[in-house]
Amino acid sequence: MIVKMYWNRAIFLHCLFSLAISSLSFHQINGYDWRDPLGNITIRWDIISPTPDGYVAVVNITNYQKYRKVDAPGWKLSWRWAHKEIIWTTIGARVADQGNCRRFKKNVPTSCAKAPTIFDLTANDDEVKQNQKIDGCCKGGVLLSRVQSYHNSTTAFQIAVGGEGSSNITWRLPTNYTFRTPHGAYSCSRARVVPNTRFISADRRRITQAMKTWKVECSYKPPSQFKDVPNQCCVSLSSALGVNTSCPICSCSCPNQNHSCSTKRHDRLVSKIECTKHMCPVNINWQVINHQRKVRVTISNLNYAKNYQDWIMLAEHPAFDNSTTLLHANHKFLSPKSYSNKMEVVWGRRGYNDALTPFGKKGSSIKMVMVFKRYKAGHHDRVATADWKNPPDAIFFNGDLCVIPNTTQF
Repeated sequence: MIVKMYWNRAIFLHCLFSLAISSLSFHQINGYDWRDPLGNITIRWDIISPTPDGYVAVVNITNYQKYRKVDAPGWKLSWRWAHKEIIWTTIGARVADQGNCRRFKKNVPTSCAKAPTIFDLTANDDEVKQNQKIDGCCKGGVLLSRVQSYHNSTTAFQIAVGGEGSSNITWRLPTNYTFRTPHGAYSCSRARVVPNTRFISADRRRITQAMKTWKVECSYKPPSQFKDVPNQCCVSLSSALGVNTSCPICSCSCPNQNHSCSTKRHDRLVSKIECTKHMCPVNINWQVINHQRKVRVTISNLNYAKNYQDWIMLAEHPAFDNSTTLLHANHKFLSPKSYSNKMEVVWGRRGYNDALTPFGKKGSSIKMVMVFKRYKAGHHDRVATADWKNPPDAIFFNGDLCVIPNTTQF
């Protein structure tokens, strides 16, 4: 009896240990981000109608991340079929590879690849006819963050699949989903069947539902999981009293390394970045304005070739709260309950400063002012006088962590 009790206890501890290890592995593999714990790219498949040999599905891709977006040339989605499925047609997206379709003599499918790759179309693509589009499609692969835009954080395409049978029982879930962006790849979960999606008609008088729905969640991989990926931005610090701290030398690379920069106007066509000691494409200056509880933030594009359209920045600072205001830009207070530091998501105003133009052109530098609330005497001062003068703990630009100098020197 005693032996059995100890044996059961050993089994219980072993299972508990295995669960803890698997949970840790899940967070490592899926790139868990404590700053945005619920942020992910969600892919939802809705089978809307059967066909003689398969089904027609609408695939929705939604960016639920709060401070990361998908830039042009856009996302690429791929998966591996469970059996011998084929893609007859796609609407609102295109298949990159046709694969081996030799067994088809007539009515050749769009793709017979075992692991097809899908990419988005642009709204003004001359090759795309109106009947090749569906609602919500064709955004050039760009997905803004959920904070920036609800409408532009999601896209959709339609796919007709064959070789699967015509019933719910024969429709198998694809495996090995991968989601790639210009910033790198995401770690995707296994597809899981969820309650069927319900659709409301335009006149809101009729409700229909999908015949089968499954979801895949893809999480961002931190830069540490990529090899040889240079930094993309750095932060310099300054104050009205003349105290200045520049970006650390060689923050992103070193000057004239592989002749990648230039200070001469005629060389700007062949080089991409202005020569600086830090060699970062983007420099963010954090300037404290003394006695006014204000900080002036200047974002400068030092890249000759790149236009940072719909830029987004995350600033982490202990003095942020719901009363912090921002002049000349949009912002949203963000703070996970499990972390003491507070964060602000900042992005440009549409048609005013939402684009950071290439270096040397008008609009290559954007300025904004953060105002920290001044509390009345006797009121519980949640922000210590010195706190707002401190430099930021972290800054992300377009999802990339910026290099910050040693704050003890400021």
